[in-house]
Amino acid sequence: MGEVAVSRIPRVRASGGAVLVAAGMLSGILFGDGSLWGRLASAVAVLLAILLHELGHLLAAWACRVRIEALRLDVLGARLCTAGLLSYGQEFMVAAGGPVASGLAAALAFPLWASRGYPEQGMLCFFVGASAVLGGLNLLPVGTLDGGRMLYCAMACTVGERFAAVVLRLTGGACVLALWLFSVYALLRVGEMVAPFAFSMVLLARILRGDQG
Repeated sequence: MGEVAVSRIPRVRASGGAVLVAAGMLSGILFGDGSLWGRLASAVAVLLAILLHELGHLLAAWACRVRIEALRLDVLGARLCTAGLLSYGQEFMVAAGGPVASGLAAALAFPLWASRGYPEQGMLCFFVGASAVLGGLNLLPVGTLDGGRMLYCAMACTVGERFAAVVLRLTGGACVLALWLFSVYALLRVGEMVAPFAFSMVLLARILRGDQG
């Protein structure tokens, strides 16, 4: 990450992709299938899972004494813009904070969901699922995701940046290609798996243009 000016209160910036995602969620709440309460509950659960994931990053940054200058929202989530360069250890810990928070959230909410008989609808169901999926997807060794940043930092400080970059590009390409093929199969088979397809397409486009950050 390049150096940026220090700011006490992080600014929030949203890309066009983030605005489109928000508009899509709002459209789903207003005009989707099922009851309005059910659609609203699912949206709140997903947003809560995302907020807890990003809170995990922020808490990890605070614990590592990393000052955050801005929070940039894009189609894949949020990115922290730090005030200065991070060490490999700091970068690893900040990246790990999100998946750890998502995993803990899912683990803590799962017993409560189980005690109610695993209902297929409701806020708990959506929250557990969203937290688990969010944490799991972000652990993939893809450069633009938390898992990729963790893998790069762990390898860069042991075998060097150049080798780490090559490994990350290979693993990231393989994972995204597999995810894309699965999403295409699911889209053709089920017909309603548009979100995984769009997610994999964004990741694939970033890898093809060499964006690993």
